[in-house]
Amino acid sequence: MQPILSQKGDLNSDNKITPIDAVIALTIAASDGVNYNADVGGDGKVASLDRLMILQVAVGNIAIGS
Repeated sequence: MQPILSQKGDLNSDNKITPIDAVIALTIAASDGVNYNADVGGDGKVASLDRLMILQVAVGNIAIGS
């Protein structure tokens, strides 16, 4: 089990969600990796949709819960 970071979507632990986090999420999705904080959609897996949601948060279009 992975430790929970301060915020879902903050995959590099810098306390902010940026496009870098979206790149990390895409890398996790492409490798079928598992990461609780990358699964912002809450479906139990990391997919390209999670990457899109993280990118949308980074540019201020949507908000996600912690």
